[in-house]
Amino acid sequence: MYEIEMNEMSEAFQDCWRAAGTYLNRQVDGGIQAWLRAHPYPPFLEHLSFRLGNQLFFVRIEDVDGRVTGPGNPNGVVTAAAAANGHACILPMTRRLVGDAWVPAEPGWGLLDATSRRRIDPVALVTAEDIEMTPWELHDMAVQIVRDYRRPMAVPGPGQSRQRQSAPAHVVEQRRQLYYGVRGWCGYSDSTHFFDR
Repeated sequence: MYEIEMNEMSEAFQDCWRAAGTYLNRQVDGGIQAWLRAHPYPPFLEHLSFRLGNQLFFVRIEDVDGRVTGPGNPNGVVTAAAAANGHACILPMTRRLVGDAWVPAEPGWGLLDATSRRRIDPVALVTAEDIEMTPWELHDMAVQIVRDYRRPMAVPGPGQSRQRQSAPAHVVEQRRQLYYGVRGWCGYSDSTHFFDR
């Protein structure tokens, strides 16, 4: 059993988070087209994640001045990246003295490797190699399908977890009735039952 922290994102950190996402999105002509995580709701392993070419990037945002702290365990970004065969990144942010805007503390993409603290250029890591999807990616895709399926129905959901170990991974509850959830990754079985009703 895994304990999943359900801490909310503070308003102060949300301003930093929004500036970080906007900055990353501007690093690519036309913006990042494949955001995996770009919402401020728990649970948090990473604060932002995206796919660029054949590479996955998981980002934890840190205030270099220590005035605001983001939700989630600082090691969560490493855990998420390892599960998806992706890159764990830190995006150090600082608040400008003039204008009071959040900006990256590092040049370029502003990203650092979460372990070595060396600069990362996501574009330089993209290759033409075909990379097989990991079980994490397949599970994440199932969670996204459920989320997107329920969105037009305007049914509120208390949360989702993209970790395969949590079951159900997506919970939609209304009047104490569970509507659906992703139970787990089905692998290559012949089963087509991804949803509980």
